[in-house]
Amino acid sequence: MKTLKMGLSALLVTVAALTGATELNSDPQPAYYSPEEARLAALREGKMLYVMLGFDSCYYLSQLRAYVTSLGNSFTDDFVYCYVSTDTGVTYGLDDETYSGSPYWGVFDPRVYKVENRWAEDNGRLILVGGWAGESGTDWYLDLARSKWASLSAAPTSLVINAPTAINQETAVTATLSFADGTMTDVTKAVEFSVTSGDAASFSGDGRLTPVRGAAGEVTIRVQGEFWGMPYDDTMTVSVEIPSYTVRFHKNDGSDDVTAEQGIESYVEARLDSLAKLGWAKRGFEFLGWGKYPNLTTVWLQNGAEVTDLAEIGETVDLYGIWAVASDSYAIEFIRNDGAGTWRWVGFKHGVKTRMPSLANGLKWARRGYEFKGWELTTADANDNTRAAPWKGDWAYVASPVAKGGKLIAYARWALKPGYYQIRFNRNDGGGKWRTLGFERGKGTKLSTIGALGWERDGYEFVGWASSKANADAGKLWKPDGAWVTNAAAEGKTLSIYAIWRKE
Repeated sequence: MKTLKMGLSALLVTVAALTGATELNSDPQPAYYSPEEARLAALREGKMLYVMLGFDSCYYLSQLRAYVTSLGNSFTDDFVYCYVSTDTGVTYGLDDETYSGSPYWGVFDPRVYKVENRWAEDNGRLILVGGWAGESGTDWYLDLARSKWASLSAAPTSLVINAPTAINQETAVTATLSFADGTMTDVTKAVEFSVTSGDAASFSGDGRLTPVRGAAGEVTIRVQGEFWGMPYDDTMTVSVEIPSYTVRFHKNDGSDDVTAEQGIESYVEARLDSLAKLGWAKRGFEFLGWGKYPNLTTVWLQNGAEVTDLAEIGETVDLYGIWAVASDSYAIEFIRNDGAGTWRWVGFKHGVKTRMPSLANGLKWARRGYEFKGWELTTADANDNTRAAPWKGDWAYVASPVAKGGKLIAYARWALKPGYYQIRFNRNDGGGKWRTLGFERGKGTKLSTIGALGWERDGYEFVGWASSKANADAGKLWKPDGAWVTNAAAEGKTLSIYAIWRKE
């Protein structure tokens, strides 16, 4: 850089002599302190951008402009702005070795500028013309650059507005120009955005389309600009939705949970649907409020509470009912006891003889290949088919087996039907989950699919079933998902099969 600066002093003397200039800072156009600013200035004015590489002040470029103007060359009409470079050893994409011994005029297409402090010189739109301004032939160098430029500066063929067809929150809109040679450029910062019809949204800055609170409908947006003197103009219709989020209520009285949803407008205060509006009640229980998680007893929101922005726009927040046994009642937790993990809490008035819910109609439970034998108070008794009589049969009466406010657990007791065998499905993911189902001998029956069992495993794909844990770990397939089986085990016996998982 030292050699260049020494040569430049002589250049400036030559420039002053040719132009009669007495001031060296006579540049009528401002200097831009980043390539991006200069690029946008060129885009807005539809002109080309010329840069003298390797100098650290637009002061020098002012003198070059004065000299070139004195030549009377019409080429100077396209001479647009400069930006300040620094002595970093790498000047906007060109290494020192590239211009060693002589600086260059760099002619750049603003549309292909990609990264700060770098010009995309590998796409045929960087023109280098060697030589010192003020030397013999400078005007020739400039004319050469202009002729090369003309063959590369294809006019834009289309303007593309990049925006979603529907919005419900502030959204960035961008504009892109396409050219016949296949190149494209982002012109977002060099165009004018406007809403030409509809009052549901407005532009609030460089391409930020913002819905009007509480408004919905369609708006037509317009993008206008100019490139190399050619105007472009395009419109697009966008549907504006009132921003909202969803509250999902969980009754939270059993593993086969009852749910309901309520859409709520964002940014405004709203009242949650009440338990009565949801149509929910729970016999023998008092509703305490809503919690954030199903197994906690800490109340977060009260019944019918007023809320604001419980979730982000478009997101869903889950609320779980928190129930307490009524002071004059007790509760029984019925466990299905077939490996599905299904259960249900039911309340009973204390001191009153009451029927328990029936398995088929009240709880709506069934188990393929099994007969229901009644309810037991422990899992050991429920799984011991040698017991003569259960604690309670189906739809049996109870009369205050626990104190007021107390809870009791009852486990379903099942027996495999005659002529059936059972298959025990093991999830085989380390969680210990399983499910046992009955299959009739002599009859082809489909295995339950992994989807019907309600099982999935994050990051894994279900492959099928193996006949042992070792085979599953080795990936040895016994049957694929939902395959047909016949007489897979003897009557009354159990076949254990294991899920095979493969990482996605």
